[in-house]
Amino acid sequence: MSKTRDIIIEERAFFVATLKGLKTIEWQVPTLCDGWDVEDLAAHLIVRERGSLLSRAGIVLPFLHHKHDAAIRLMKHRPHAELIVLLAKPPAWVPRLGANVIEFFVHNEDLLRGGLKRKREISAELEAKLSDFVPQLARFAFRRVIGPLEFSLRDESSGHEITRRIGRAADDKYVHLEIAGPSPELILLMMGRGRHARVKVSGDPEAKDLYKLADIGV
Repeated sequence: MSKTRDIIIEERAFFVATLKGLKTIEWQVPTLCDGWDVEDLAAHLIVRERGSLLSRAGIVLPFLHHKHDAAIRLMKHRPHAELIVLLAKPPAWVPRLGANVIEFFVHNEDLLRGGLKRKREISAELEAKLSDFVPQLARFAFRRVIGPLEFSLRDESSGHEITRRIGRAADDKYVHLEIAGPSPELILLMMGRGRHARVKVSGDPEAKDLYKLADIGV
């Protein structure tokens, strides 16, 4: 079994274990996903894997969001124990899709950093695997940031640094920004959880202002 597959299975098992340990009232606490409580998030993962083609497409296609939302509402009518069983036994394709490392890591943090207010230790294997995704996400996560800005993204887990320029600056007069943190926090930032990502931001005051206003996320 590959390390990636192992990590996906472990992250999913952690999600299921968290749900198993919840009191009934805790299924209604908010997560980091806007407007979703724990029950919504669990239902989303099941619909993502087992829903109809239209309901699954609604995750990424705005004109089909209503299909995805309707499927979540329907799934939430099932008992919590049944949701847990469905999540505990994923379809065969789930552990084979490398992107599910990010999917389950981020949703685990959505649970823990939301209304549950819990922390956990990130394994060295997971941290290293998340570092592999940092350069890929950096290509897209900052596309809506307004320039002219030159920023560096420093992954403290791997020691790697990515530098990019956004917009065009006359005479190369870019404002400069540095974002640094371990790979799990950088992933959360680039997946739209910036307010909850524990990263260090430094640079020119103008660049910091651009960062505060930026819509960062894949």
